[in-house]
Amino acid sequence: MDTHVSWSPEPIVSASHVAGDTPIQHVAACLDGSAIAELVLCHAAAVADAYEAKVTIVRVLEAPARSGCAPADPLSWEVSRLEAGAYLERIAGQVRSGDETVELETRLLEGDPAVQACHWIEANGVDLTVICTHGEKGRTEWPLGSTARKLVEGARCSLLVVPASAAPPAARVRYQRILVPMDGSVWSESVLPVAMHLAEAHGAEVVLAHAVPSAELTRIGPLSPDDIALGKRLLERNERVAREYLEHLRARLSAAGLSVRVALASGESARSELLRLIAEENPDLITMSSCGSSAHAETPFGTIAAHLLAYAGKPLLLIRAEQRSQRSYRDDHVAAAPRFCTQAIM
Repeated sequence: MDTHVSWSPEPIVSASHVAGDTPIQHVAACLDGSAIAELVLCHAAAVADAYEAKVTIVRVLEAPARSGCAPADPLSWEVSRLEAGAYLERIAGQVRSGDETVELETRLLEGDPAVQACHWIEANGVDLTVICTHGEKGRTEWPLGSTARKLVEGARCSLLVVPASAAPPAARVRYQRILVPMDGSVWSESVLPVAMHLAEAHGAEVVLAHAVPSAELTRIGPLSPDDIALGKRLLERNERVAREYLEHLRARLSAAGLSVRVALASGESARSELLRLIAEENPDLITMSSCGSSAHAETPFGTIAAHLLAYAGKPLLLIRAEQRSQRSYRDDHVAAAPRFCTQAIM
């Protein structure tokens, strides 16, 4: 039989108070000199403004391939360096003119773009790196360009990935709707302070989303009527428990003064249903954990995060699991949250 779930009545004090567990103090915006990569600038500023964080615009000047080639001409290389430096200063001036309060600096590196960027990010304590899915080579049939893919896999901080398909935004970005996929795990809940902080700063609506997959039953021949009834009962149970869980979170976040809604879907695949919810809700930002209930230590991202990274087509803020405090959102603010059972009914 189902277990009775009781909820703790303590209210959340405020979004700003709760968000103190995961501060973002240093944001890096990675550019490669292309106009398409400059889409990241306004998003980097939008997050930095919310946290009063420092922004560093990073450009890596790629050294010419040396295998089988003559050494780079020193004069040509110096000209390239001067041009790249001037480009960074021009871009920084544009950002400052759109937001005079931002603390901004530039950094020109040399070498392999992904390797040098990852080293610099780790050495300088960057909390959030903002990248575009594609750069100077333009959009391809692949979800991520080669450098973006290496940064996603190699950078050890949280990431905000902006799709190259995004329309060029205005000088300043204001998030109006933030969608937060939830799977009931501690990891998914631990991003709520970030979502709350951004929502409070931007006056945004928060949408708590969950997709309930159809129950998987072992198939050896056709399913019997009892099997079909069992699958239906399991799906109904999971939908009910998921809605109770999301409604509880909604009430807690609403108590902090935020506008919060619940979006629940069910279907064959959690991944496809989440994509459908994203298309329907049309959020300005998706905020989620890099891994959830099915995470594995050997992979940088869970399957849902990787799927949304490839196909959501929206700015995606991924909070790295290893970067977060051991004290989760649930420990302080959510008691006795139900689990999502997809295998059996007790």
